[in-house]
Amino acid sequence: MKNINIIQTAINWTSLTVEKSKNFNDYKFINVSDTEPLKIEYIKKDKIEGLKSHQDIIFKNTKKQKKYLDNTSIIKLLNNMFKASTLEQTKTLNEVGETVTKQLICESVKDVSFFIEKDVSAFYAQEEGYKYNVLKNGSCMEGKDKSYFEIYDKFINVNTFIVGLRNKNNVIARAILWRKESADKNERKYFLDRIYICSQYDNSIKIDLQSKLWAKTKRSFKLNKLCCSNAFQIKDYYKSLFSNDLVNKNLLFACKYSIPEFEIQITQDNFESLDNYPYIDTFRFFKYTANNLKSCEEGESEIQLDLTDGHYNENSNRLFCEHLQEYIDEDEACFSEVDGCHYHQDYVIWIDEREDYVFQDDAVYNSHSGHYHYHGDLDI
Repeated sequence: MKNINIIQTAINWTSLTVEKSKNFNDYKFINVSDTEPLKIEYIKKDKIEGLKSHQDIIFKNTKKQKKYLDNTSIIKLLNNMFKASTLEQTKTLNEVGETVTKQLICESVKDVSFFIEKDVSAFYAQEEGYKYNVLKNGSCMEGKDKSYFEIYDKFINVNTFIVGLRNKNNVIARAILWRKESADKNERKYFLDRIYICSQYDNSIKIDLQSKLWAKTKRSFKLNKLCCSNAFQIKDYYKSLFSNDLVNKNLLFACKYSIPEFEIQITQDNFESLDNYPYIDTFRFFKYTANNLKSCEEGESEIQLDLTDGHYNENSNRLFCEHLQEYIDEDEACFSEVDGCHYHQDYVIWIDEREDYVFQDDAVYNSHSGHYHYHGDLDI
């Protein structure tokens, strides 16, 4: 049954038992929403008239005119189109609304396709005309400017993809897939990050879609195993389907961990060149190593990508050496008065006559006295 027939049948059936409201005929072009398949799209009569009188637009519900449509739930639509005067009639409206919603859910998850998107920034930004329509799923990053996601192109030896499930062009499930390559490119490790599901689905459907996305990703990339942030839910789901011990054993291997088996890195220069930073689910904690930032456990972290406003949190126990252009731990730093900056304690020499630390390359050792001198103080 086509979606338009589902909605029209529901309206026709309701009109047999519930009185129509005075606004009943104001609702035009009623159908399942193209952008939110669990909601109903419509346009009111006065809006059509306003478009004609103020903008000289004759509304015919063409593809370009879809932007003028409004979306609502089937229950809200029925409550606006009908006037329930008894508890029994109110119950009827709610029952019809729930029945239609269940039908729409079945339609939206029935024919789903797996997809891979390499342009992470474009997927999140969802600019006008983008090929996919991502249904609301509780993510705090969707709709942000592309600059928030440039970091995904700057990690060292790591590729990121969006993998997901879609019904037509509507994305109902998606996740970031991380792929870490060894330096010689002979070994690859994968991690499927948190899976986001359309918020309108109940938990049983969400778990089913999570498991399907994990399985399709594993199969598409021809992997024996795929660690996943949602590993516990996925394992519980498959265990409920299969009681065979061998199946459970294979599943435990294939989806063993809910944390990644590798770390990711980005150079400090690339990190500091970014205008905005995203909230990242799994790899949000970083620490400094030489000239790079490396992902780490929360307790070790010095940088946390856990904000949604384009900024990041930073621990205050790091100092920057202007001379060497590197970060150092505060408790391992020594300040040089002559250079006016901090150095790592391994790179400085104490000069008694100056009572100051100087950079090791600027210290001259006197073998006769056994003391160091600052080269700028010597008449050479």
